[in-house]
Amino acid sequence: MLNFTGSTKKRVINLGNRTTGANQQRFLEQQRLQRLERERLRREDDAARVIQRYVRRYLDLHHHIAALSPPASSELAIAYIRLASRWCPDSPNLPAYITQVIESINTNAHQLSPSDLRSLVVACQRVNLTKAMDTLVLNAPDNYFKAPPGTFAGVLSSTTSLPVALKVNIGDSVDAFVHWLMNHSDPKQSAYPQLINQAYLNLVPYTRDLPNETLVHLLAVYIGAVGSVALSDVSVVTSLLSPITTSISDDEDEPGMVVEPWIERNLVQLYSSQFLDKLLQSERHKLLSSLAVLIQLSPQHRSKLCTAICVKREVFGYLYNELSGHEVYQKIVNSPTPLYSSLSQFASIANESDFWKLVYMFIELLSFFLVVTNDISLQKDQGLFSLVQLAEFADLLKNLTLTFIIKRPEGSWDRIKYASINLLNQIHSINQRLRFLPADFNTLKEIPMNVDILYKVYKARADREDADSTVTLSNVYAAQLEILEHLPYFFPFMDRVHLFRLLVSVDHSENWFTFHQSKLEAQIRRGHIFEDGYEAFASAGPEFKNQLAINFTSDVGGREAGIDGGGLTKEFLTSTIAEAFRSDSHLLAETGNRQYYPSPEIYYKLTLDVDTPDQHSYLRQLQYLGLIIGKCLLEGVLVDVPFAPFFLKKWCKNNEASSINDLAELDESLYLNLLKLEKLSSDEIDELGLTFTIDENINGTVIPFNLIPGGDQVAVTTENRLTYIHQLANFRLNRSLRAQTNSFIQGLYKVIDSSWLALFDAEELKLLISGEDKINIEEWIKSSAIGGGYHDEDVTIKNFWEVVREFDVEDQKKLLKYVTSVGRPPLTGFSSLEPPFTINFAGKDLNRLPTASTCVNLLKLPDYKDKKLLREKLLYVINSEAGFDLS
Repeated sequence: MLNFTGSTKKRVINLGNRTTGANQQRFLEQQRLQRLERERLRREDDAARVIQRYVRRYLDLHHHIAALSPPASSELAIAYIRLASRWCPDSPNLPAYITQVIESINTNAHQLSPSDLRSLVVACQRVNLTKAMDTLVLNAPDNYFKAPPGTFAGVLSSTTSLPVALKVNIGDSVDAFVHWLMNHSDPKQSAYPQLINQAYLNLVPYTRDLPNETLVHLLAVYIGAVGSVALSDVSVVTSLLSPITTSISDDEDEPGMVVEPWIERNLVQLYSSQFLDKLLQSERHKLLSSLAVLIQLSPQHRSKLCTAICVKREVFGYLYNELSGHEVYQKIVNSPTPLYSSLSQFASIANESDFWKLVYMFIELLSFFLVVTNDISLQKDQGLFSLVQLAEFADLLKNLTLTFIIKRPEGSWDRIKYASINLLNQIHSINQRLRFLPADFNTLKEIPMNVDILYKVYKARADREDADSTVTLSNVYAAQLEILEHLPYFFPFMDRVHLFRLLVSVDHSENWFTFHQSKLEAQIRRGHIFEDGYEAFASAGPEFKNQLAINFTSDVGGREAGIDGGGLTKEFLTSTIAEAFRSDSHLLAETGNRQYYPSPEIYYKLTLDVDTPDQHSYLRQLQYLGLIIGKCLLEGVLVDVPFAPFFLKKWCKNNEASSINDLAELDESLYLNLLKLEKLSSDEIDELGLTFTIDENINGTVIPFNLIPGGDQVAVTTENRLTYIHQLANFRLNRSLRAQTNSFIQGLYKVIDSSWLALFDAEELKLLISGEDKINIEEWIKSSAIGGGYHDEDVTIKNFWEVVREFDVEDQKKLLKYVTSVGRPPLTGFSSLEPPFTINFAGKDLNRLPTASTCVNLLKLPDYKDKKLLREKLLYVINSEAGFDLS
């Protein structure tokens, strides 16, 4: 067999360490590199020859053209300039000649052909004759510059003249004109607004291809250039607005485009009623698309536009009619199945961008309207939007929101999704007061809630967040959790109660083993329960979840017999609350309906620096009271205290601000008077002499508080009365209560997770805290225990239950409160009362009264046998509020 090394006639014997193969490879590689080098040299030589040829040609042309004398004929002058400026731009005599030619033809510039004009403009650029070029352009006919972009390329980079730039316009290029506009303006020129309007109108056909940043910048430049929106051309503004798909922000950590302060200052003018009036005169499509962009463009100024629209009632109605009449809207509401039942159904409308812009705009607008309107106007259909219309739109909103959550469609839907969630929650709050939605509106049959499974998923997510894990959840459970987090009322109330109890019980048991500590012990004097408990437990924080060991003592120090197996803890908690809610307490105030909320006097005195140490002490005591209420929820101890609904709302929503409609719960008289203020004429308001202040009585002295900075100098008028109404409501409901409420919920959240309370609204939370209002006698009997010598068949026991059945509801509640300290059964029924309602034998002394041990839900009942006597004795003790172990 032949080898391929070239040695075919001799035998190759390797006697050493020679590596013939490696040498061969090196040789081949060297040959390859040499070939490449020879090829490179050949290319360089060819390139040099080409360059030499062009240089020789250029030099020859330069020599011949330089030898030519400028022609005397004007017909040949432009041809000469075209050649000379290209081949001899450095000729010393050429600039003077071009200037001379331009001066000679300026008076007859309209006789130039467009191509000749173009040649002269290019020549001026080549020899840096900016002034001559500007003169030529200004004298040339306007229609010469209505050429395709690029015809006069380079002009805008060569001139600083505003009239020249505006005349050439996009004839240079769209990008060059946009760049020039963004970097040059001179609004001091008298004709500038008219020139700039025309310039931007030429740009209109190209705005949809410009990026968001450029559009926003141009818009701000344009408004600054024309001086005000009054002088603006609405076609220019709408063409720049409509393509924008982002929002601006003044915070780099927030989503959106960060802009310079001057840009934002100029854009604010677009949110005025003056510009809205101009916008209303534009075409329907431009009006809708521009409003939709303005709503999202500057969130911090959105309220100004919303206010202007709400003032113009016809605009609000027009926008709703446009939305409800839209083809996609009708398709959704008329579909036999919900939108969230099929992703393909949503996909068929996902690309309807105009519809989604309109939906988002109306959601934000309606959300604002519901904040500033009042329930009475809604009920009487006096506002911009009736309850009937609100119910119709709520149905569409529910459909869309659940689709975003359940089906999780691809694309950027978060903005509209969270706006929809916010509005749905607003509508739910209104429905809690006015009950205008169908009874089954909150029923979600498509996603039944399995409490046990959802609890495990909920807990898994919480553990994942704590551990910073990457565990993912299935779409079904992720959707259920999101609904539970943002729209909990779509799941049945009792299911959420069950979930809450599961979370609380597991947290309680986990806490028991986590802390590895003994019970929290305290010696509590009977006459100083709040004071001693505060000293013992105020600093306990989350450890207050641990089991308590309460030892009661008399005021002189004698310790009461007994071990705290839970009964003494219950008595301690209920007694602490009773002391805190005494009429002489500095912590709480009462509404006209005798419902409790934090005392605003604490804020007043802190603001005025009156008794400051005491006020700070009251804030710490409110935090301790929150700790106590949280412990009651943790232990299942009912609290028979009527909290004000607007205060309960703040528990559920982490001290979220209350609105004007909540003012009726605090001070109904003030609420109605403020609504009357909306109807008064200008003269009637002037007669009242109101300013942006509110008077409060502090230690017998009436002191005014400003509702806004300098409010005592601002008179209330028809123009600002709506602001006055909302500022006054804000002061009474939020500002004067914020510090106190924060202190309270800080204590509450140390024991009960805030997200657990967010499962409920204020009305539901009231039931969770204080129990069910209705009493089921049969369940009461079935869940009770009989002991201490009594049996179910004893006459006294039978008589007792007969008397209870015959009691009216109020007496039944009084009896229940006498024995358990709360006049309501637990929310989940008497079966969950711990310990159970118990009746014990208390001897046969017929003169003795029934007594109770509320700490263990125990009634000590003498064996009266006589039903009439039993009734009299029970009525006496429950109506005289006889206390613990009264005989």
